[in-house]
Amino acid sequence: MIASGPWPAGPRAEAGASLHLLQWFRNLSTPGFFMHRETLEVCDANTQGGALLGRSRSLSIVNGRLALAQKGAIERLRAALRDLDDAPQAHAIELDGDHAVMRLEPMAGSEMVSVLIITQSPETHIWADTGSVFGLTPAEDRLVRQLVDGYNIDEVAERLKISVETARTHVRRAYLKIGVSSREQLFAALSPFRLPA
Repeated sequence: MIASGPWPAGPRAEAGASLHLLQWFRNLSTPGFFMHRETLEVCDANTQGGALLGRSRSLSIVNGRLALAQKGAIERLRAALRDLDDAPQAHAIELDGDHAVMRLEPMAGSEMVSVLIITQSPETHIWADTGSVFGLTPAEDRLVRQLVDGYNIDEVAERLKISVETARTHVRRAYLKIGVSSREQLFAALSPFRLPA
């Protein structure tokens, strides 16, 4: 049932909302799918999820069920699913030579689980407007985002086509504005503004 609010209620409204949610899920840029908690049968996937399951060497569908190539990975996933309560959980997996996180969330009133695959690639993130939040210049904002994305100061300077000394000046000014004194503190301060694409 849809929560009450300033929108129409009733079966037609619920059907319309369900269609909007389905469309949103299909277009979501984060790979996702629904699977049965016990059998690991994959029932539906969004466009990105279907593409990932079709091309990955580590994560695939075999006879309609989720399969993980890494030794012991299915057993660890089954254990995580057994321990899954009402709240979402994160489960780490190997994904084609890199690491990823499966966001596992039980679907209320069923044995289904929604799964989102979140990779750590900087290219798969979008940023909120951190510059306006912290009063950063556009150059400082671009620079600190790349630091949080995992690039070192020399790489950032090269990518932004500025000298290393100019990059360091931007970092010092950004640290003062954000109120941090280390890269770890910078990451902690900016991470809430960095979302999976």
